[in-house]
Amino acid sequence: MSKALPIRVLWLSFLCVIMSFTSSLAQEKMVSGQVLAPDGSPLVGVTVKVKGTNRGTTTDVNGRFQLSTAPGETLQFSFIGYTPQEVKVDDQSAFRVTLQPTRSQLNEVVVTALGQQQQERTLGYAVQKISGADIENTHRTDFVEALQGRVAGLTVSTTSGMPGASDAIQLRGINSIGLSNSPLFIVDGVPVDNSTFSTASLTSINQSAVDYANRRFDFTNRIADLNPNDIESITVLKGPEATALYGIDATSGAIVITTKSGKAGKPTVDYNGTLTTTKLYRFPEVQRVYDRGFNGVFDPSSVSYFGPRIPAGTQFYDNIHHFFRTGIRQTHDLSFSGGNNQITYRLSSSYLDDQGVVPNTDYKRINVALRVNARISNKLSTDASISYIQADNTKAEKGPTSFLLGLYLWPPYMDVRDYLNPDGSKKLVYPNHTPDQEYDNPFFSVNKNHFYDKTRRVIGNFGITYDPLRWLSISGRLGNDAYTTNGMIYYNANSTFAYQFKGRIDQYTSIVQNLYTQLLVKASYDFGQWHTSLLLGNAVYNNSNHTEAQSGQNFLVNDFVSLNIANPLTISNLTSLVRKRLIGVFGEFNLGYKEIFHLQLTGRNDWTSTLPIGRNHFFYPSANLSFAFTEIPALAGLKQVISFGKLRASVAQVGKDAPPYQIYPGLLPQTTTGGGFAFNFNGPNPYLRPEQTTSYSYGAHLEFYNSRLILDGEYYKTKSIHQIVPLVRKSYAPGFVLYTINGGSLTNHGLELTLTATPVQTSALRWDITVNYAFNRSKLLSLPSGVTEFYNSDTWLYGNLRNGMKVGGPLTTFTGATWMRNNNGDILINPLNGYPLKDNSFQVVGDRNPKYTGGVNNSFEWKGFTLSFLFDFRRGGDVFNATALQLYRLGLSTATLNRETPVVVKGVLKDGMENSSKPTPNTIQITPMYNSNYFSNVSVESDFVEKNINWIRLRDVYLMYDIPKKWLGRQHTIQALSVSISSSNLFMITNYSGQDPDVNGTTPATLGSGGAGIDYNVVGKPRVFNFTLNARF
Repeated sequence: MSKALPIRVLWLSFLCVIMSFTSSLAQEKMVSGQVLAPDGSPLVGVTVKVKGTNRGTTTDVNGRFQLSTAPGETLQFSFIGYTPQEVKVDDQSAFRVTLQPTRSQLNEVVVTALGQQQQERTLGYAVQKISGADIENTHRTDFVEALQGRVAGLTVSTTSGMPGASDAIQLRGINSIGLSNSPLFIVDGVPVDNSTFSTASLTSINQSAVDYANRRFDFTNRIADLNPNDIESITVLKGPEATALYGIDATSGAIVITTKSGKAGKPTVDYNGTLTTTKLYRFPEVQRVYDRGFNGVFDPSSVSYFGPRIPAGTQFYDNIHHFFRTGIRQTHDLSFSGGNNQITYRLSSSYLDDQGVVPNTDYKRINVALRVNARISNKLSTDASISYIQADNTKAEKGPTSFLLGLYLWPPYMDVRDYLNPDGSKKLVYPNHTPDQEYDNPFFSVNKNHFYDKTRRVIGNFGITYDPLRWLSISGRLGNDAYTTNGMIYYNANSTFAYQFKGRIDQYTSIVQNLYTQLLVKASYDFGQWHTSLLLGNAVYNNSNHTEAQSGQNFLVNDFVSLNIANPLTISNLTSLVRKRLIGVFGEFNLGYKEIFHLQLTGRNDWTSTLPIGRNHFFYPSANLSFAFTEIPALAGLKQVISFGKLRASVAQVGKDAPPYQIYPGLLPQTTTGGGFAFNFNGPNPYLRPEQTTSYSYGAHLEFYNSRLILDGEYYKTKSIHQIVPLVRKSYAPGFVLYTINGGSLTNHGLELTLTATPVQTSALRWDITVNYAFNRSKLLSLPSGVTEFYNSDTWLYGNLRNGMKVGGPLTTFTGATWMRNNNGDILINPLNGYPLKDNSFQVVGDRNPKYTGGVNNSFEWKGFTLSFLFDFRRGGDVFNATALQLYRLGLSTATLNRETPVVVKGVLKDGMENSSKPTPNTIQITPMYNSNYFSNVSVESDFVEKNINWIRLRDVYLMYDIPKKWLGRQHTIQALSVSISSSNLFMITNYSGQDPDVNGTTPATLGSGGAGIDYNVVGKPRVFNFTLNARF
């Protein structure tokens, strides 16, 4: 009897719940209505939602909607660019709602972590949203480049101006000295791969570590595979407080992309066609006064220009301009979209053909994407998308063996276009030379050496959402991102680099697969004026990277690009398989009071396969708070000036795991004939733990005069500890040379400001302006014991300079050779020859970090015309002009034209008196004309670090005209037509002497602080002009 009583009580309770639930269902009714703009036109795609529930729908092509609701509930109407409205449901069943346009950003819905949609006014951290139209109108092939100058605190460092160039992306500086600092990219709720192929996966790099090392070749970062015209909006989540729910992959922030979807209504067809020209407009200045040779004597076998004066009347060729060409690019986009209240679709396709300014370089991309959204019932909805990408990139070398050096060295009195002998062999400047004694003619380099890769990629995404109750939503998502890249690096047997090998070839196949699953359960409930929600979830991420690489030398025949021409005895193979799994569980709790106060608490626990058992899981929390002080009734009078005001604060902690296979002794496939495995140089570390970053931020959002003036600012401070430091030398006793260890800590702090204003707004004219400003300061607090400097060897491009950092200094410094000095700072001079003495101990010689960066974007709308232009600016930061140093040492720089004038190097003799009260001044004269090694002996890397480089550039300008419908006549085929012209990099004002100070000497595969700020034989950004036609049918 005692056991039966509780059972009966449970059954009785259950029946009461069911009866009350049934009763509530019986009270529901179907309501309908129409949503209009102020001019009476219907608004399509407006979100209509029952407040405090997950039930909702969108308006159709006529602005109409239907939704099941109950008396006493409230309908919420929201649409981007319009002020949301709320309407209470009483006995009426039909509604007519007019939405008003708004300038306020606070009412806009933004996509935050895990694809959750929130009004920006409720957030306790900073986000910035960029519309897809702003990206599309730049007509850039890589949408990431279009973000520079539009987002405060975001920096994009492009490796070159050639097609398919990669971009190194950072948000709020560097938080890891040895790992990636790139943000996580999310597309429609699913993480997508943005990795850059590393030459460490090639067979040749494992035979000779200095051959390639991410210096000579650029590989497109894979986020560039996306079609910019498929993007609806981009939300930038800048700090850990905004991205904590994403886990370890979002330690450096996240860029959340929402792609375009179909709208209910009649089917539409959109076409966008763009023809583009590109042309370089800045070149190094090369002297054409002195000929090849040494000590003023002509020597045709010399590659240096320290010979006699070139005779007057000699015919010169404009070889630099003869080599570069006007690049031509064409882009065609075609999309089909439509649907009804139950299902919408969008099918898009795109073709890009970008022929670069360097001969025989191009980037071709084909995109096909399908996205379908379906509402199966009031409680069940699904969305699915699939994208296919085909990207082919033919490239040229950069850095140490770049075609640029061959172009500069080619004698000005010889036509650079004449690079082959009549029999088709390579023409040499000095016929008695062998090919490896001269740098390749640039035309020979780009036509006879072949470097390319071909990528085939499929991205799939499927999501389902079930709302069993008004306050409960369950959703699941499955994403798969898989691609294969086949690449070739082929050096002709007569090329400078490969002549010693009688030809050299590397080929590789990289197969990458990323599988992602996500399950979310969300409960939302209102208690009077209090709004609450609870989100619980689980995510699983699997990554597999399988690379097969082969290399060969000693070609049996030449000019035939195939591994089969290599001598079989020289062929080596390398197979690498890298796998990683990450499992996370997380939760988010939101609490809000009216529209005044919002608190968000999050927590996530991750388990990773890359850390040792017992240390492979870690928890990180976050909390953020927003306080809208203008919504307090007692402060209502403020709204005459301050339309809206919000203060916010947040704190978060996130982690970052190690690369795979650092905790056990790794086996390395042998590249010698016969294969097999052996332990590699890197020893195991079973005590590794994750990096840990703690972040604090404080911000404010103020809107004045009905949101005509908006100011948003945020100050942040982070501290990162337990840095994962690779390639540290320790005891050789266990048989290993290098180890990955924990050690080191760092801090970052900075300020971000965004000012948005509408100075003019009339019925005919509107002018909007947005100003972004940001600065970041970093400091290295400690390094592992015994490590005095940390650097990435990929950045050791030319001479003794690299991206080294030392304790107490910033994370963005250069370290390199400088001059020996006495206690007073005077340069020490060798008393035997008068040359200064070098100090090769790698001192800090520069800092790449700017004092501040920003952008100013203006937009004008007038009678069908739209004009916008973006200025990008930077103040301060140093750049290493390695190209100028090399030209100086080769006698090609115009700075060497004073060679016939005797010179006394300023300094004091190192004669034992240098630190006395009366050091001996240097008086030794040198005439550089007859001492050709002068320019090598008086040049040191630190002297070519150009200090405090500034720039302001017209980054993007766009002019579009919407052709009036009356001009289209009575035909019904073309619904809308517009034409536009646009330009990128139209002009730049800078104190930098090289081509472009916004350079990167390596690729994003170089981790840590990377190779930004190193300019070594890199093609600058070309000036771009676009001519575009848009049509809707």
